[in-house]
Amino acid sequence: MGMTKQRRLIFDIVKNSRRHMTADEVYSEAKKEINNIGLGTVYRNLDFLRREGLVRRVELPDGPDRYDGNVTPHEHARCISCGRLLDVRLKTDELLEKGQLEGFEIFGCEMHIVGLCKECAEKKRREKNG
Repeated sequence: MGMTKQRRLIFDIVKNSRRHMTADEVYSEAKKEINNIGLGTVYRNLDFLRREGLVRRVELPDGPDRYDGNVTPHEHARCISCGRLLDVRLKTDELLEKGQLEGFEIFGCEMHIVGLCKECAEKKRREKNG
């Protein structure tokens, strides 16, 4: 299956985004270009792009999934105040290269670091001191 006009647009939106967008956010952006695109079309194409390894779905325990155009191995840090996701690079390569963890066959690694982003931490400091 090739790149339809809708699929190409959805891919470009995710790939060129500086943040990790939800499907609803991708849909809102796509509607600006193709006003009759459906939300179901966005979900189906995001899933196709994920299965093809062109985008990455980031599953969050307390919110909607996000989509990441950066498919190189990396982890994420999530701000508990604003919900922003940041790409972080940890040394999980060694674990993945070995492919095993005491009898556990590893297929991948997803880690979510939870804390405050720089902006929210600064805001919290100002409020505390202010």
